[in-house]
Amino acid sequence: MFRPLLICMGLLLVPAPAIAHGKATGIVKERMDQMVMLKDAMKTLKDELASGGAYDAARVIEAARIVERHSGQAMTAKFPEGSTKHSKALSDVWTDTDGFATLADELEAAAAAMATAALNGTTAPATGGIVSLFSAGPSPDELSRLHPFEAFKAAAETCSACHRKFRMKGS
Repeated sequence: MFRPLLICMGLLLVPAPAIAHGKATGIVKERMDQMVMLKDAMKTLKDELASGGAYDAARVIEAARIVERHSGQAMTAKFPEGSTKHSKALSDVWTDTDGFATLADELEAAAAAMATAALNGTTAPATGGIVSLFSAGPSPDELSRLHPFEAFKAAAETCSACHRKFRMKGS
């Protein structure tokens, strides 16, 4: 009678990523956990920066550095050939490695620009218009001189572009 209750209570103590990533192991689980860290950091950044006004620079820098550390080469290294079991990644990750690496590098650059802007205390008003990738928008150096929200928007668009091309729909 108490056994089901104990099992339910035990499940509440298991971190959400462990449940969500149930069958994934090894490098696939590592990258899923990494994506959860990125999602959490991006939520913090959105909460801090969405107004385009004042922000807590320390929180922005900390969250931007998390994104920076887990993107670029650190991200692409989590996708070795053949790591597809229980993965949400589409085969394009491995057939378009240059496209995937470009987006991972753009995310890293946007995060670095965001941290630099916050570190410098940049409070120039957000323009509201920059939501494109670097190839069509400002350079990371230009972003670092604007309000950190501009770099956040570039990072968010990079995440979206990556998910559209390289992640299974509905996952």
